Amino acid sequence: LKHLARRAEEESAKTEASETTLAALKQRHQELTEVLRSQAGEAAQAEEAEKLARLRAEELGKARGHLHEEVARRTEEAQAQIEALRDETASLRDVRLNRSLTVDSRYEIERNWRVLSEQRNRELEEKLQSLVAGLRLGLGSLEPPAPTAENAVVLRRLLERQRQHMADMRDL
Repeated sequence: LKHLARRAEEESAKTEASETTLAALKQRHQELTEVLRSQAGEAAQAEEAEKLARLRAEELGKARGHLHEEVARRTEEAQAQIEALRDETASLRDVRLNRSLTVDSRYEIERNWRVLSEQRNRELEEKLQSLVAGLRLGLGSLEPPAPTAENAVVLRRLLERQRQHMADMRDL
């Protein structure tokens, strides 16, 4: 019996120790659950912050890509402007070097213009003379009309053109 009593005492001590251990484990479980909950909240916040950081990085990458495109476009525009200025400089240099050619070209252009205007003047004079001859034939022996203001203006213009033509011919 002693033996059973001791055994019961041992079992009861073990039971108490087990209950104490169980209580300690429950308390530890509760503490760890609270820690886990707080860390889960922190983990969720960290995940959200990481997600926002990724989105921001993507936005910055896109913005950097747009900036590179803009820089490339502006560089191309600047190169085109530089090329145009180089061409203009080269043409101005050629004009400066060939100044006598330019003067000759201007002279030729003006001379050609005068030759063409003289030809046109001759054509108009011939047309006018043929019209006058046709009118004389149609009028027969009638007297020419009395001078009017319109006729005087036309005659004055004709005389001015003849004088201008004669002056141009002397210049040539």
